[in-house]
Amino acid sequence: VKFNNSDGNFIWNITLEDFPGQLEGISLDSNDDIYVAGTPINNDDIIIIKFNASTLTSVCKVLDTANTIYNQNADIVNNTLTGPCFNITAENVTFNGNGYYISSDDNQAGIYSDKYGTKVNGVNISMNNALGGYGVHIRSNNASNCIIQNSLFDRQYSGIFLENGVDCMIRNNIVKNNLSDIAAYTVSIDNSSDSSLINNTILGNGSFALVLYNSINIKVLNNTIRGNSSKIFVINSSNNSLFSNNNVNSSRIIGKGNVIYLRGSTN
Repeated sequence: VKFNNSDGNFIWNITLEDFPGQLEGISLDSNDDIYVAGTPINNDDIIIIKFNASTLTSVCKVLDTANTIYNQNADIVNNTLTGPCFNITAENVTFNGNGYYISSDDNQAGIYSDKYGTKVNGVNISMNNALGGYGVHIRSNNASNCIIQNSLFDRQYSGIFLENGVDCMIRNNIVKNNLSDIAAYTVSIDNSSDSSLINNTILGNGSFALVLYNSINIKVLNNTIRGNSSKIFVINSSNNSLFSNNNVNSSRIIGKGNVIYLRGSTN
């Protein structure tokens, strides 16, 4: 059973006598619990289903319940952030953006996590284009087994920043129109290992398209990168990485820019 396209966290139900085939009512209490009451067509009993509404979110907040699926259910604009819009502080949390956007002119992350098993799906994020303005920032050695997928990152300092991640997957995302600061990174994989960047599209960025720094066993496969004005791949002190079947097209190299900049790396 689903409410407002949410998985909902079904808790309990109870049956009472009433007429068949009716929706009896929907209510919300002060504990963020949603109650849906109705009667089946072939039954005279009222069925009441209780959901925890805290898994539906339309405002920036801390996501602190382990093994929970959170669903964004409205666009969010917040220009008074002092920390991440969504701060994931529990393990095995899934955040579904459902196509709604997160926007801020603050130098903060749209989504931040330093916990195991974080999954980010279907988000649309635009943050400030100065240092600290990240779309998704995954950080710390605890942040292994993460997934960032099916999302749009538009106009921020770094769309995706994976830092100290292990066994993470970045796939099927679009990262575009990041700022022209040559020191910025559209996608950055830093001090990470055994992770993959697959089937992503990076369009029209003035910053470095992809930076691998001090990382090992990174796979970069089947990505499309177009219209960049600086270095495409920056590989610094990173070993045993695989680049295959990436489409780099019409990149505008300015100054002493390089399509691939390799330093201190092997294999």
